[in-house]
Amino acid sequence: VKNIRAAMKKLQLERMPPENQPQARSLVVYIFCLIQEAMNSYGKKGFIDGKGIKLFQEVLISLGFPKTAQIMFSQWKEAMTPAEPAAAPENGADAAKDDKKKGKPDKKEDKKDKKDKDKDKDKKDKKDKKDGKDGKD
Repeated sequence: VKNIRAAMKKLQLERMPPENQPQARSLVVYIFCLIQEAMNSYGKKGFIDGKGIKLFQEVLISLGFPKTAQIMFSQWKEAMTPAEPAAAPENGADAAKDDKKKGKPDKKEDKKDKKDKDKDKDKKDKKDKKDGKDGKD
């Protein structure tokens, strides 16, 4: 579709002589049908991402179909919206896991705490040894 858009710009359909207008018109209709079929096949099922729908819209607008581009986007948006609430229960499951983690201490955090305590002990021991040496002199 990217290549079609670039080729259409190079053709400069608006500057074609009147005798070539029927050919240009049929080309525009073919491209329009191609985009509509792609949208009907893949867009309503959620297989087209944001970049793809943007490209479809740009081509339709450049062909002179801005309302169709707007309708296509709204249909795509509706198709993508149900996918987001389906992801919400997964997030809910993650939240439930987090709740379970709150009740149980995390092993990694325990190890870090032990290391910090060990370091503090070592520092105190070193200080005590230094203080002991100073006190003997």
